[in-house]
Amino acid sequence: MPVVRELGLFDNPPGIDHISFAVSDVDALYSELGKAGVVFGGPPEDQPWGARIVGLKDPDGNNLYLLQRL
Repeated sequence: MPVVRELGLFDNPPGIDHISFAVSDVDALYSELGKAGVVFGGPPEDQPWGARIVGLKDPDGNNLYLLQRL
């Protein structure tokens, strides 16, 4: 059963639901990793909170995000 998390701080189960890595150029890394066979959840997108991100899952199914501040 997947873990469902709320945006607030108090109604979530303990644990981590993702790991984010800050990168200098998310589009270049997306392209490079895609050519190497990494499967992403979609292309990089700008977020209203000031970052450009792309998501993927590691081999164990953990959510990973690559993000670049705008």
